[in-house]
Amino acid sequence: MAKNFTPIQDLINKYKKKSISYPSKEIEPPISSEKREAIENVERQEKKGGKHLATTKEIKIREETVKVPPELEKKGVTSTGHDMFNPYKMVKLPISDEDVLSGLHKPITSSWRWLSTLAMYIFNSFHIKLKKVHGKVVRIISNS
Repeated sequence: MAKNFTPIQDLINKYKKKSISYPSKEIEPPISSEKREAIENVERQEKKGGKHLATTKEIKIREETVKVPPELEKKGVTSTGHDMFNPYKMVKLPISDEDVLSGLHKPITSSWRWLSTLAMYIFNSFHIKLKKVHGKVVRIISNS
């Protein structure tokens, strides 16, 4: 019977002798010493419970309001003054959260059902979920 492959046994033996080890996919890329020190500093500060200050290039404290350049101020542009980086968005609706949850269980022909569905759509767009805890409705803000 004819062999229908090229023998590679000599290559296998050659690589077994070298004992090449390949890194697995789960290994994190190496971190520079500056980054490692910055991360360790932040972790230490967080354990203490205090606020940390930016001491390296990688960590920067951002300002809460936007500074308007002088040439734009001359043209009439002003800062709104509100906190634009606030992760918690205040969503105000014409009905209470309890009414929203109870309205979801009304018949489909009811206007309360449609208003509650619209409210849930608005909440979902801001990553807010409603949950009933100990008889009270609570807003839960998720990051994803």
